[in-house]
Amino acid sequence: MRILLAALLLPPCIYGQPIARHKVSGVVVDVAGNPISGARIDHTEHYSGRKVEHSSDTEGKFELWSNAVAVVIRKPGFESRRQFLKDTKEPESVRIILRPASEVAAAKPYTGTCSAEVIESHDVDYTSTFTGFKREDGTWLGVTCGRGLNWSHGEPNNSQVWNSEEYSEIMPGGNENGYVDARGKSKDGTYWRYRGVMGFSCSYSTWNKDAVPLLDHNMAGGCIRKPATLSEK
Repeated sequence: MRILLAALLLPPCIYGQPIARHKVSGVVVDVAGNPISGARIDHTEHYSGRKVEHSSDTEGKFELWSNAVAVVIRKPGFESRRQFLKDTKEPESVRIILRPASEVAAAKPYTGTCSAEVIESHDVDYTSTFTGFKREDGTWLGVTCGRGLNWSHGEPNNSQVWNSEEYSEIMPGGNENGYVDARGKSKDGTYWRYRGVMGFSCSYSTWNKDAVPLLDHNMAGGCIRKPATLSEK
């Protein structure tokens, strides 16, 4: 509950497993080779229990220690880059090229009409809304959106970053207030998408690839919405 439009494949031997902690240094540049300052380097810590913040300096340079199989470099206005790291104790140097962000779209845009039911829930530190469809087997398929202090960290979770066979992400917005829009296919065959900022996000997860266009359409607000009845909740 809390898209690099080309898919990147994750080596099967390192799914989500920590690697040797080592120093990683690098530079972040645009396609013309100009340094990009303020680019975030996220998902650097495996099982640390805390989020460590890193970013590139005015020359686009960064340095950090990591034991994660991959990190994500992101900056508003650019496609994000998932960078795999070496399993080594020796220092590693990388050069990251970020390309301008393009619009995220489903592989097959949904062109039909849809009517989604809305279920709201509240807790002391968040409110959430599930907008979806009840299937014949009684299970639900839909998008969950939420808002609250501890609802979203403004990025997909580490497991999605490290365990996805396919991963793509953009960060729309030409200033520091961009949002993360990421999608992927986990090694267990789950298709997922996360779209959000700190404290607010929408997301879905499904085993059915054919349902992805409908869920994208629903996430964009394209479905007619109506309250779910008590019996359906």
